[in-house]
Amino acid sequence: MIKAWASKIIIFTTKMVLLFMFSGNLRFDTDVPELFYHHGKRQVVEVRAKKYSLWHIYLNNAYVGSIQYDTFTKQFNYHLDDNCLLTDDHVQKYIVLIQRGELKWIKDDIR
Repeated sequence: MIKAWASKIIIFTTKMVLLFMFSGNLRFDTDVPELFYHHGKRQVVEVRAKKYSLWHIYLNNAYVGSIQYDTFTKQFNYHLDDNCLLTDDHVQKYIVLIQRGELKWIKDDIR
């Protein structure tokens, strides 16, 4: 009898995180730009697109900040909650992914 030694296999690509569960579920998640470990605990970052050029940043499904594109200045602004594990470098990386089109941008609003 072969025992499964892991509950998930995680495969990283440049455009998405592919999660494969041993139960046979296959899920492509394009809103997850990063997965890392902090003190042995897995940290999943999710950047969810909202209307009006706004993205909310979640760490393990908890809100930790936002990114906003200013249509007048054509620049990105962001904020992170205090005592958040994410740094300014993390958010700059997510902004680059948004600019490249690798993270979803809701196109219904006027940019």
